[in-house]
Amino acid sequence: MGISFYNRKPIFVPGRCNDNEYLYPGDHADEWVCDCQPGFVYYPDTSVCYLVHRRGPCQENQILILPKGKVIPECVTNPCGNDGLVRFQNACYELHKAGPCRFPELSNVVDVNVTTLEIQCQKLSVDLSNRFSEDEIKQYEVQGEVPACAKGSKRQINGQCQ
Repeated sequence: MGISFYNRKPIFVPGRCNDNEYLYPGDHADEWVCDCQPGFVYYPDTSVCYLVHRRGPCQENQILILPKGKVIPECVTNPCGNDGLVRFQNACYELHKAGPCRFPELSNVVDVNVTTLEIQCQKLSVDLSNRFSEDEIKQYEVQGEVPACAKGSKRQINGQCQ
C-alpha cells in the first residue's frame, strides 16, 4: 500500500526553507523538498515565492499573476491600483475580506484559490487538501508518488515535476 498523502503533509520548519516556503514530500519516502506555500508562486528572477495577486517583486501599481497556460509568473498592471485590492466580479475588493461573498459569518472571503490561483469567494482558512485535486490525491495513494506540482511552484518552474 502506498504512503498516504494525508500522512505526509507539508510542514513548516523554521530556518529549513526560505520565506514563504514549506517542506513537501519528495520523490522518495525519506525525501522532503522546499517549495512555495499554497497560494504563492515562485519568481525565478529573485528566487523567492510571492503571494499571487499581490505586488511581490513588481513595480508600484502592479501585481504578480500566473497567466493561464504559462509557467512563469508575470507582473501586470493592478486594475484596482493598491496592493491588496483585487478585481473580482467586475469590481475591486480587498483580499481576505467578505466583499461580495455570501455567508461572511462563515468566514467566506475574497481570496486566492490555491489550486487555480484565481480570485474567488472561499473560506478564510486554507486547507492543503485544496492544493491538489481528488484524482491527484487518489493517484498518489495508489502509486505512492508525489502528486503533480502545484501551479507556479518552484518544482514546476524548474522542470522537476513528474
